[in-house]
Amino acid sequence: DPSHFSKNFNYTALGHLHGAKVMDKYSKNVCYSGSLLKYSFDEEKQSKSVTLVEIDGGGNVKFDHIPLKPLRDVKIIRGTIENILENEPETEDYISIQYEGTNPPNLNLKLRNKFKNLLEIRSVNREVTTAIEIARQRQNISDFERFKDFFKETTGESMTEEELKAMENFINEIKGDI
Repeated sequence: DPSHFSKNFNYTALGHLHGAKVMDKYSKNVCYSGSLLKYSFDEEKQSKSVTLVEIDGGGNVKFDHIPLKPLRDVKIIRGTIENILENEPETEDYISIQYEGTNPPNLNLKLRNKFKNLLEIRSVNREVTTAIEIARQRQNISDFERFKDFFKETTGESMTEEELKAMENFINEIKGDI
């Protein structure tokens, strides 16, 4: 409990919270320093800093909060895929895409071409019926066809005849072992 540090200490640095926080209720000198970097998309709006603390001979404490600007920030981009691809600038930041609407072909590749440090793609799709329809349609597709679709979506290219034959043999081999 931070109240333990309010009387006999000039300054107490507490840890673990990712956001910096002064525990004013107990003492302005009981503080959580916060983390130096953002470690999740929940921290997108947090400012990060380092606190320089000086304690003079009389026990008086002086704080200087030094803002930190990381090489790459954490950013959530929301909207339709079309809007995101057309209107969002390219960035080196760590990105979470939270899109509405349908999932166009080659989605992963299109987004990764624009956002080099894309970490997450999440559908916040309100079109549940469409998603269910797509799932039902994909139920009848063979494992081989699913892999071909996956390959094209992630690389942007169709498989060569040699790759197709190798994958077909591999899938048949696995199914033979089941």
